[in-house]
Amino acid sequence: MANLYLDEDLTHFVQPLRDTGHTVILARESGPGRTDAWHFATASKQQRILLTFNERDYRYLHRMWTSLRTFGLLSRRHAGVLTATAQLEPSAWVPAINDFLKTGQPVEERMWIWYPATAEWREDKWRPEAP
Repeated sequence: MANLYLDEDLTHFVQPLRDTGHTVILARESGPGRTDAWHFATASKQQRILLTFNERDYRYLHRMWTSLRTFGLLSRRHAGVLTATAQLEPSAWVPAINDFLKTGQPVEERMWIWYPATAEWREDKWRPEAP
């Protein structure tokens, strides 16, 4: 399965994800009280897919990271971000995460958003263009 890094608000997801075979680190365990940028960089260093319900802030970080890579100012790729449009319980989101990861869709350097109302994943398709 996957190496995952869970944002601070996903404490109750640790065991359900581990039970399905994922290797999980909770943000709180690696740096409590740190910024989203610190957690994004840490997940990247560890090559872990970041799971969060904080879609807006991590979308900004994903886009900034991708832009810096495009302009040659950053060499490390991030392992990806999975988020959702609503706060969900593990029973509602863990199966969607597992099913998505089994599809083989590319996750690295991408951000995917789960829409529970339509039961579908959509990619944040924003891509910077090099000068």
